[in-house]
Amino acid sequence: MASGAGTTDAAVGSPRRGRPTATVEAIPAPKRGSTAEQTVARMHSSARRLFWPALAVAAVSAGYGYAAGRLPEPWENSALPFVALALVVLLGLIPYLLWLSRVYTITTRRLVVRSGFVIRSRQEVLLTRGFDVTMRRGPLQTLAGSGTLFIDTGGEDPVVLRDVPSAKLVQATLADLMEHSHNAPGTKRQQQIAATRRPFDP
Repeated sequence: MASGAGTTDAAVGSPRRGRPTATVEAIPAPKRGSTAEQTVARMHSSARRLFWPALAVAAVSAGYGYAAGRLPEPWENSALPFVALALVVLLGLIPYLLWLSRVYTITTRRLVVRSGFVIRSRQEVLLTRGFDVTMRRGPLQTLAGSGTLFIDTGGEDPVVLRDVPSAKLVQATLADLMEHSHNAPGTKRQQQIAATRRPFDP
């Protein structure tokens, strides 16, 4: 099972009560003592991944400002804005959209990984199943407090949370939620089904 606790920045907070946001399935607002699903945290990968795209956009902008109107051929000066715009889209906008499209959502019942901008994919891991969480960190990730979490559910490939901020806190939160899921009473529907079973039912 997952282990390790941290006191890093509060990127993951306690479950909050109220209406869930659009990235979680529509669930009625939970009442006090209710077992309704609640959103604990929603995050992207560390914004540090946008450093190089931002630097590329700045370099392209500076190069365009310097070269505009100074090229030897008129057609080159005419084509320069289109080349600069294409570089900004390729080196800056597309990496940003890819970063923005990958969302990790932790609720009181499941872990949801959504990715893709045009073709979207969704992975769900129920916390009641139990799984191992392994964290890997490089030197820069250690300094920034981020890390990559590998969720081993027993399948062929683990679910990967790439370079999430406050990785130790996320790991500890998943461990706490799994423990709570195993110890918490069943949902109202599960309790109703259990009440109708006879002693010799499986």
